This record gives sequence, C-alpha cells and structure tokens, in this order.
Amino acid sequence: MRLPFLDFLRFFAAFSVMVMHIMVRGFPKDTYYAHSFGVWGDWLKYNYLAVNLFFIISGFVIFLTAQNRSVKQFCISRFLRLYPAYWLACTISFVVSYFYLQHIFHPTIIRYIANMTMLNGFFKIQFIDNVYWTLFVELKFYLLTLLVIYFKQLQNAEKILWIWLLLSLANYFIHNQIIQNIFITDYSSFFSSGAMLFIISNDNFKLNLKRVAFLILSFFLGFLNESTTLSFKTIQYGFEFSSSKLLLVLFAIYVCFIIAINYKISKHDSSKIFKVCQILGAVSYPLYLIHFNVSLAALNLFASDGSNRYFVAWCLIIFLPCVAYLIAKYFEEPLRNKLNKVFFIKHLS
Repeated sequence: MRLPFLDFLRFFAAFSVMVMHIMVRGFPKDTYYAHSFGVWGDWLKYNYLAVNLFFIISGFVIFLTAQNRSVKQFCISRFLRLYPAYWLACTISFVVSYFYLQHIFHPTIIRYIANMTMLNGFFKIQFIDNVYWTLFVELKFYLLTLLVIYFKQLQNAEKILWIWLLLSLANYFIHNQIIQNIFITDYSSFFSSGAMLFIISNDNFKLNLKRVAFLILSFFLGFLNESTTLSFKTIQYGFEFSSSKLLLVLFAIYVCFIIAINYKISKHDSSKIFKVCQILGAVSYPLYLIHFNVSLAALNLFASDGSNRYFVAWCLIIFLPCVAYLIAKYFEEPLRNKLNKVFFIKHLS
C-alpha cells in the first residue's frame, strides 16, 4: 500500500521552507540579503513550521521502515535514503558558497569534507548549508530508533514513546542541556506524534483514551517548545509572531497529516494524480537540500540593488524544483540503485 498524499506533504513542506527562505528576507539582523519582500515576508514567516511537518512525517516513516528490519537492514535503508542526493547537494552548496557567499559563510575544504559525512554536527563543525541542521536532528532520531531495534523493543514502542514524551515534557521545565542534546526534546513531540500515528494506522486506526491523550499532550508540548522561540524570532527578524497563529498553523499541520495517512491506495494504481504525488515526493528531499545557498547567491548576484528582486525570487521558485527533479531522476535514483546492488551482494555474501 502507498500513501500518495504523504508524498505530496513532503513536497509541500520542502516547497514551503524554500519559499520562506527566498521571500522572507531583509531581516534587521540578517546580513544574508539587504532587501525586504515586504508583505510577502509577513505572510510567509510561519513557513518555518514546515520543518516540524518533516519531523512528523519522519516519525511515521521511520517506524514504518523499522518494522521487521534488522539493525543492518535499517542502517542500509537509511543510508540509501539520505546520502546519494545529499552528496551532490552538499557539493553544490559548497561550490556556490565558496565562490559567491564567501563573505557570509566563509566555507572551507575541511568543513566541506566533514559535512560530506553528515556527521559533522556531532563534532560541532559548522554546516555548509544552514538547513542541514535538521539532518543532524534526524540522525539523532535514527540513532534512538536504532537502539529500539537493537534491543528488540519495537513491540513496546508505545511505552517507549510515552517515556520519551514525558521526559521531554519534564525537560521543558528543567532545561537540562545534556538531556536535550541526546533525546532531542525540543522536537521529540513531533517525531513521537508521527510514530504514534503510525502505530495507530497500523492498528486499523484503533483509538483509545491513552493514544488520544498522547497525541494531545505531544501537540501541546510542540506548541510550548515553539512558542518559547517567538520572542527571539521577533527580535531577530523584525516581524511580530503570534502565539494564536502559531497554534493555528500547528493544528493545521496535524490535521493535514492525519488526512494524508488515511488515504491509502494499491501500489499498482496508475492514476495520474498518484504518479504526480510520487514524483513530488522524490523531488522534496533534493529541493530541501539545495535551495538555501543557491537562492541566496542568486539574490545577491542578480538582485543586489533590490530593483528586480521579485523577478529573481519567482524565477528561483520555478527553477529550483526543476533542478531538484533532475537531481532525483538522473543522479539520486541511479546512484541509489547501484549502491543497493552493492549492499545486496554484500548482504548475500
């Protein structure tokens, strides 16, 4: 069974983040680009919350992937999912920033090599591209899931998710940095929500009081964690952020996700809309990886005085998904297939 609208949500999240990074510019303390997009920035400022949609999707998909998988199989599947597109995107981001954004990011060859491993965050080495911090968070979630698989505790996943959620809730008040770093308590509510929704969907959407309570508690913990950053965002970005609008956007994200996972179709379905969703899902990851440095360089190169910034912005919004499609189709997919054959042969041996 496939979940086509989950693929669409992936693309929607990546596209939303891209549009925000292009159009929400000209912040008072943002030295990336000097010119504001006015009302567009005010309208699109909450698009950063699409990252949390990514985390919810990841919680769902990773628990789906973990089913009936050994530690080795899980690691191989995640490696094949993350690295092929990342290697090219990281290289593109490095080249662009090295030649056109040197005055902003000061990239180095050593930092690029460290980033190519995707493990640089564990050694506090700066990211080549600002959006890659989310990959560091994802890797931590994968490691926690890997421990669950290693100790054969997937059958106790609901209990483990409760422990994780309650620990995260406690740390909201305690503010222990070690707990926060290890258990990603700032974002665990989103991962755990997605994981719990997988468990519920895998159980024919059977709901009970305990599961409903978990979803409500995780939702409000996510809201609490995000609301603590609003005052900082207001100072940093020069926009007013509203707690009520934050609550509304997060609620809409959860509703859309729940609707998406309720639409299941056979993998043999040939309907055009489902094929489109599948393509969009494939495009989402490379789009997310390449958009930031490329769009920033384009704005500084072709709209440095701000006169034609809207034209450049809209060109980027059209151009970058096309580039992402080419990466997904002609680089990521072929390389993943080749690597899959290598791992399969090693697995057989």
